[in-house]
Amino acid sequence: MNLAAVVWDFDPIAISIGSLELRWYSLLFALAFVAGYLILSKVVFDKEKVPQNYLDKLAFYVFFGVLVGARLGHCLFYEPSYYLSHPIEMLLPVKIDEAGWHFIGYQGLASHGGAIGILIAVWLYCRKTKLPILWVLDRLVLIVALAGVFIRLGNLANSEIYGLATGSDYGFIFVQNGETLPKHPTQLYEATAYFICRIAFLLSCKEEKTRKWCAFRSFFGHSVPFETCDRTLEAGAGSMGTSNGIEHGAVAFVTFYLGRSDSAYTCFQTQDRTNI
Repeated sequence: MNLAAVVWDFDPIAISIGSLELRWYSLLFALAFVAGYLILSKVVFDKEKVPQNYLDKLAFYVFFGVLVGARLGHCLFYEPSYYLSHPIEMLLPVKIDEAGWHFIGYQGLASHGGAIGILIAVWLYCRKTKLPILWVLDRLVLIVALAGVFIRLGNLANSEIYGLATGSDYGFIFVQNGETLPKHPTQLYEATAYFICRIAFLLSCKEEKTRKWCAFRSFFGHSVPFETCDRTLEAGAGSMGTSNGIEHGAVAFVTFYLGRSDSAYTCFQTQDRTNI
């Protein structure tokens, strides 16, 4: 018996009522939004005396931005030929076959599609509320890494996006996918990296003597490294094409250092939004 390996046979379905199934991924996805809402409410909007209705509107825009962006990202980036010929399945959580329509939930979400969706949603939100878009992005950075932790744990519950065989006794054996060898649990690697980034960001915020955060420092200096962690860890453990992953990581690192440089971020001046 291999005591160093974890035999991962976790049931991805949390609740099943008849033909309806609720997956752990969906619960963790929802929990990420609830936790993010509470953090922004207490850490940002209450302390900066911003009316709560601004946060309620932001949550609405971001939720649908993430959901639509992540879904379309998966369908158009990974399986365009199928979904372009089955557009209803792209938009609705159903599967259509000869037996009829079956509710299956959204079984395909792409994080980079969700990121694009967030940016579009924030742009629309700022047009509606007249808030500076860089101010909003600065505050959203507070919950980006935490959301990443929940999403990667959801991937683990689904036994997906894991790495190659470790070549040793260490690793996770994803038996629901028919695996027999220990594989790199890249979901846990990335979740840990996101959590560390989250702590580092909070500590850096506490060192600020004012609430005048700079957009380039906050956004590029902290959220871009999350993508770096994601792509670099996936590349190293083989859960995506290695050369492609390293390329993404290198680009993100360059952008990170540009964002941290004084010449870049001092070009933008943010202000306390106490009186909105």
